[in-house]
Amino acid sequence: MSENSSEVQQLYNLTNEHVLLGQEDAAEQIIELGVEMVLARVCRVALRGYATKAAKVDIAALKRLRQLNPVSMSRAKEALISSENDVERALTWLERDALAAGAQKAAKVKDRVAAEG
Repeated sequence: MSENSSEVQQLYNLTNEHVLLGQEDAAEQIIELGVEMVLARVCRVALRGYATKAAKVDIAALKRLRQLNPVSMSRAKEALISSENDVERALTWLERDALAAGAQKAAKVKDRVAAEG
């Protein structure tokens, strides 16, 4: 806190010097600089409070899900995170995701002509 107060005191003194010398434009620029510095600090502190924590995946649930449905580790984690570590809901999520992916693939290749095979 003392570091911030010393910077503010320096800006205040510098501003007063320019005002006394009749350089109001320079004083206004110094004030704007000080406000920007304060706002930047406030934003950094506020953003630290909004940092989100990564969701935890239950390892036993992950193992069980991959035994029931052999999907990639990242897909299984995504399913468990979206279903709050509930294996049954994660299986449903994976089924819906597979159907959606299959529909996208079918839509992509529907106009292709099978000339051979």
